[in-house]
Amino acid sequence: MQHLHFKNAPITEAVIEIRVETPAGVSLPDLATNLDLNDYPARKNRIELEGMFEFGEETSSAKTAQKHTGYIYTHSSGKQILQVSDNTFSLSRLAPYGSWNEFSTEARRLWDAYNKAVSPTKISRIALRYINRIDIPLPVTDLKDYLRTYPEMSAAMSQGLSGYFMRLENVQPDIRAALVLHQAMVPPPNPEVASILLDIDLFRDEQLANDVEAIWQGLEELRRKKNEIFLGCLTENTLRLFDK
Repeated sequence: MQHLHFKNAPITEAVIEIRVETPAGVSLPDLATNLDLNDYPARKNRIELEGMFEFGEETSSAKTAQKHTGYIYTHSSGKQILQVSDNTFSLSRLAPYGSWNEFSTEARRLWDAYNKAVSPTKISRIALRYINRIDIPLPVTDLKDYLRTYPEMSAAMSQGLSGYFMRLENVQPDIRAALVLHQAMVPPPNPEVASILLDIDLFRDEQLANDVEAIWQGLEELRRKKNEIFLGCLTENTLRLFDK
């Protein structure tokens, strides 16, 4: 497989996520107290909205309630965001991406701190997600000049495509994982290009012991598969754009 290292990688966000089971009695205040992250000085509560419908004889109404589900920590650079709860660890790296070694090393350091804070009993999911924005110079006469995975219009229809959204789900049996791939046209950074979102989300749902080496071996397998899928979606014309 071709090694992926580009001068101008199209990655806008990369995410490592680990879902866990924790011992009974672990609470969010415990997590906030025990997780010491000096280089992630900005912390805020992660809030989710829960909807509820009420029906009566004459009227019905909808209500929403806020639920505190964890914490969001932002690195002093603003380029890394850590989200944690009593069952989820998630680190995001924003552009510019850098390298897998830098990203995974930082994730492993933070995972060690999270692991000590909540002492997970099991791992229930590992996931790796890469969101890319691919800027193709205009005019684009045919998507297949740039994409190897793309929507195809019937010859009986007008071929002008002003927008699209595509979702593909695929099993990856060789690494015991699943893929959700999103592709869509998104607003471009300037009028000289057409921008395509390529969102590669790979995950493995299985019960694992809390073994850091096994976790990172699994994430390495997901990364290699991610690279394979990335190359499988794009043509050489597109790959050359990332080295300009």
